[in-house]
Amino acid sequence: MNQPGFITEFGAMYKFTFWAKADQARDIAVQLQENEGWLVLSNTTVSITTEWTQYEVILINAERSYPKAKIGFFFGLIDSLNPDNSPATSIYIDDVTIELIGYVKDDVAPRIYAPDAVVAITESFNPLNGVRYGDSSKLPYLTITSTTPGLVTYSSETGLYTVDTTVAGTYVLTYTVTDMYGNETVYDRTLVVTDGTESSSLQVINGDFTVDQTVPLPQPAETGWGWHGSGSFITTILEGIAKIDVFNTWYQFYGTQFYEQNRVLTQGETYLITFMARADEPRLLQMNLEASGMTTVTAIFELTTEWQQFTFEYTHKTETKTNVKFAFFAGNIHGISAPTSVYLDDVVVERIFALSADTEAPQIWGAEEYFIIEGYEFDPLVGLKAWDNQDRSLKLEHIVIVSNDVDTSTPGIYTVVYSLTDSSRNTSIYTRTVNVITAAEAAVTRINFIDGDFEAQVPITADDNNQGWTLKTGTGGVVDPAEFVADREGTVAKITVTNVGTVPHG
Repeated sequence: MNQPGFITEFGAMYKFTFWAKADQARDIAVQLQENEGWLVLSNTTVSITTEWTQYEVILINAERSYPKAKIGFFFGLIDSLNPDNSPATSIYIDDVTIELIGYVKDDVAPRIYAPDAVVAITESFNPLNGVRYGDSSKLPYLTITSTTPGLVTYSSETGLYTVDTTVAGTYVLTYTVTDMYGNETVYDRTLVVTDGTESSSLQVINGDFTVDQTVPLPQPAETGWGWHGSGSFITTILEGIAKIDVFNTWYQFYGTQFYEQNRVLTQGETYLITFMARADEPRLLQMNLEASGMTTVTAIFELTTEWQQFTFEYTHKTETKTNVKFAFFAGNIHGISAPTSVYLDDVVVERIFALSADTEAPQIWGAEEYFIIEGYEFDPLVGLKAWDNQDRSLKLEHIVIVSNDVDTSTPGIYTVVYSLTDSSRNTSIYTRTVNVITAAEAAVTRINFIDGDFEAQVPITADDNNQGWTLKTGTGGVVDPAEFVADREGTVAKITVTNVGTVPHG
């Protein structure tokens, strides 16, 4: 049950309050979501009891500003590991309010990593290969320049950079990254153009998808792309784009497969794989290098609705393989992969001389100044993300809280100190300022719910454009039509869940 159509700004913090009870005690989820791609901006699990209780939740938009957002309740299966906490029962909601209480301040410069590169003379070189950059607020703006005249060219039509590799030598490429607040980082990268080198033994055919395909090549797919799987999907290669329309992911990652077979991995060679990808809804995409007699090499990428370039480096240390399957998978990855359309372009494999040296400390995103109202519970990990240029296994749980003196019972300024270490033993330390303020100091809300106390009894429907609350079900969820009943001190909303489904938004 939700209300869409809000404008939410980057860094905004909201106090969300409501009264609730259930015929049987259970968990529900309260979420702030982007309303078109359904990206979850903030999520809190609330355990409601059989007695009327007022609950308060702090929601934070730590992603970026969105013109369309929604705030809602989710009554499905909240935690698949604890299904007993999500029984099918009747839930009662009343007096829903929200206040804008402040903003997270962003004065942190963007991050960038651009390893030095070596290419053969006249060999095509993409200056974004191996480059990783980001910011705590949104994807920043990147420019590439050089003091060598004519070395770097930018096309305003394609938005791409090209580098002249016709003359051997050592050059410096300067990368400037600027975020939406004007914070800037400058990074110099060395490019060596040599007199010649061997090409990659791992080859991709039609990686730019200029050759159309509407049917898969029979196995083994050696001269183009093949696809199959137990999921429900349609794959086409048309007008320079590979498109995978996924209708049902199946229950495994290989429910949807897109691949080339009998590729070659040579012992001792190091490869740089790059590709462009996006999806109609944010989801995961898996890439594998697999063959009999070798451990499968797996990488998982987070697709958004915008085109992004992804990179992956790999050194093949075992014996040479000639029966390698190079594949993308768009099935059910970690149980959080939406059935949607996935797009691929510019799949390229290059041989590089070595893996990029990992000497850069990992990053903790979102550790900016934080405001919280006196008396509210403080979660020191709220709004944080772990990021590293190479160690993709780093997650929120790897962030260590070194110290935390926050006392929300007393207004004042406090600090939390964090540390994060990657697999190469690079460590970073962050200090976060936490301001405990009184309710009187909090900003006045600019958001008003329609029928937040349910006294007007505005119809609750499944229409996303409904004037009031919207009640919808997702994967396997079943609810009875919403009712207005007399309870507490007036009218409340009654939502009866008969099947919680398999996900929180069931």
